[in-house]
Amino acid sequence: MKHSSHKKVHASDLPIDDKDRVAVKQQITCDFVLELWEKSKAAKGKEKKELAAAAELCSKNVGSWIVE
Repeated sequence: MKHSSHKKVHASDLPIDDKDRVAVKQQITCDFVLELWEKSKAAKGKEKKELAAAAELCSKNVGSWIVE
């Protein structure tokens, strides 16, 4: 069986404006979600609710990336 050759594409080859660029901060993994959940259990008040909401949102997007 013949393998198809793949041409590597570099970001510099793409027509991307600076407004389209983002910085990848974190991949959402099960461990990351668990870490957020554990932090929410230890937090209090508004921070507790925000961390719990973030953990819930991230749990629905495992495998995705957090970008800035």
